[in-house]
Amino acid sequence: MTSNSILYFPKLKKIVESTVKDPYQVVEAILYLKPVVLDDKATPPFSENWIGIKTLTKNAPLVEDGKATWTTSDGSTAWSSPGAAVTETGGANAYSDMYRLPAGFWFEGTIPFFLSRSEVSQWLVDTDANKGMVITIVDDRTPYRIDLASSSYDGDIYSRPTLYIKVTTNTGGRLSSEDEHYKYWQSLSYEEKLAPLRNRD
Repeated sequence: MTSNSILYFPKLKKIVESTVKDPYQVVEAILYLKPVVLDDKATPPFSENWIGIKTLTKNAPLVEDGKATWTTSDGSTAWSSPGAAVTETGGANAYSDMYRLPAGFWFEGTIPFFLSRSEVSQWLVDTDANKGMVITIVDDRTPYRIDLASSSYDGDIYSRPTLYIKVTTNTGGRLSSEDEHYKYWQSLSYEEKLAPLRNRD
């Protein structure tokens, strides 16, 4: 009934600090995922559902690229139950964001996820804290299938997962609280949430 997808950006600290030379703080972090509608689809999902994103904690099992499977995180360390990255004890934080998926047709847009600024900031301070994220269908009582392009997707490269991180070097400036920032995010239109993608190269 439930598939949990692991997503990991291992070089974040290196990439950000190769671009920003001065001390900085994270202003915003957004994850963009692109569904891929396969040719072998049958009937679209009958009921709507929600897809959610959680960051994995520092205590989560290490997920190794090319070795993580439905039963193991690194080729040898087993999940507590198959596919249970999202429910591992101490494995995942609370939902950062959720997105409503429609009933009756295959969603073909881009899914924007608002990420916790403090959790992403911690990844850029302590690389060991960056264990990645888990993406899951929120209500596993309602069958819902969605296929997402991975980092190895060989179609349009802009369909691959994109993590947008906005920083400021004005480290003495006051940032809005996480709650205030989330309320602002919720007030944006769908197109406004996708605006950072226009700067992608």
